[in-house]
Amino acid sequence: MSEFRVANRYALALISPGEETAELEAATRDLELIDNTIRSSRELLLLLRSPVIRVERKDAVLAALFEKHVAPSTMRFLSLLTEKGREGLLPDIIKRFFELKDEREGIANVSVRVAVPIAKQQENAFINKLTSWAGKHVRLRVEVDPSIIGGFVARVGDTVLDASIRHQLDLLERSLSMS
Repeated sequence: MSEFRVANRYALALISPGEETAELEAATRDLELIDNTIRSSRELLLLLRSPVIRVERKDAVLAALFEKHVAPSTMRFLSLLTEKGREGLLPDIIKRFFELKDEREGIANVSVRVAVPIAKQQENAFINKLTSWAGKHVRLRVEVDPSIIGGFVARVGDTVLDASIRHQLDLLERSLSMS
């Protein structure tokens, strides 16, 4: 079974039971903490993905790191992952959990690349336009990329809206070279 399908199943198991209770919010906070910890510690990620470190050792490390900081249900979930040998997929499971949660809450994550930093009012204009275009609430992440020269490149899921000057120049170059 593909890693995506496995991560998806575990993420669904996390999100489905708690969807109607406050457990979903607790799981969200717990997974944010775990995700931040994994992202900040290369050693932890290597430990989780290592095939030579025993399950008991991985379980003990996770318990030492998180037992006092997360809900008991989250600790049971982490123990289940190590028991099943799926702890290496924890970052993928967490990522998929947040994707599913956003999907259920009607939130679209949009990344926008611009050539120069933009003002808050421009950011709000992007949010308003993209909200009406996507039909969902938009969580915007702006990244400055001088290589696009001007304009913007927005990514909404698998869709890319490229209104950059770099793209326009590339199109012009292609059309001139075909003549």
